[in-house]
Amino acid sequence: MPMLFSNLNFFPWSSATFGSIPRAFWVGGMVIGWSCLGCNPTGPARQSVSGTVMLDGQPASGLSLVFTPTGSKQLGVASEVTDGRFSLDTTTGPSEGEYDVTVDTIEPDLEEFEQLRQAGKKPLSSIKLHPRYRKPGALQASVLADQENVFNFELKSR
Repeated sequence: MPMLFSNLNFFPWSSATFGSIPRAFWVGGMVIGWSCLGCNPTGPARQSVSGTVMLDGQPASGLSLVFTPTGSKQLGVASEVTDGRFSLDTTTGPSEGEYDVTVDTIEPDLEEFEQLRQAGKKPLSSIKLHPRYRKPGALQASVLADQENVFNFELKSR
């Protein structure tokens, strides 16, 4: 029984290469393309958030705040704290909803580490932060839509 199209490489994955493009690239491209079909480019609306972070009554620096959603369909985000302040605008902020906020120290990357060491400064963080702030539940934030979302966090080292 003759087979129709038996001599045609109709599908790119039916041979090791399709033209000069290896099969792996075709398969990878299709997987990426299919995964993007379910993407929602608009997603939930992001909100601006800002505020202060005080550590033992002093403006904190060298910390990161992570807003972790407590519900589904929310966008979690992170922000660096500098001179006791943090700010995220409507392009980088979280979506409306409830969040657990965790705090951690920011360690320098290798290049920053070397620059600090050569300048005679302590390259590793000397910030003492109570471990409870690194776990969800110690700090919360309720982000509201189309409103000013200002959060002021008072942290203790002990």
